[in-house]
Amino acid sequence: MLAMQRASASAKQARLAALGPDKPEKDDLLLAFGKNLSSLRGATRLSQDKLARRCFLRHDHIAHFERGAATPNLIMLLMLAHTLGASVADLTEGLAAPSRTASKGRTLALVASQPGISTLALADDLALPAWYVRELIRCLEATGEVARQPPGWRRAGGVLGDAEAADAVG
Repeated sequence: MLAMQRASASAKQARLAALGPDKPEKDDLLLAFGKNLSSLRGATRLSQDKLARRCFLRHDHIAHFERGAATPNLIMLLMLAHTLGASVADLTEGLAAPSRTASKGRTLALVASQPGISTLALADDLALPAWYVRELIRCLEATGEVARQPPGWRRAGGVLGDAEAADAVG
């Protein structure tokens, strides 16, 4: 059992480390959520243990959320809000969606310097997992910052004119 927990913790650490330069942004977001949760829990005078039991969670889940060491899933978030007599908006007050600015900047620089670069080559060059780079590319494509250039990607407007780039993305 202990070996499984250690393996799970190691896998989680590897996933978080895989976020590369975007990890500090995620850490800040989780810490802010944890402070909101702790504040709302304090206002209801519930211990971590009581809140956990009322949400059908283990005590350490609440401690991890409040320290910013874990992210609740949607069901947990809804249970926490309900149990605290709060809304999800109360739990997430002051939080903004992550921008991934660090990885986006590095990705755009590579795409500009290597038109046609593949997603896998980007992942290798950035030392990030391919799934994470695919998410970044989808975001950049949706905002018109990159466009497909078989076999890979190029900066939108960099090779083609703006109108042609918009057609390539849309």
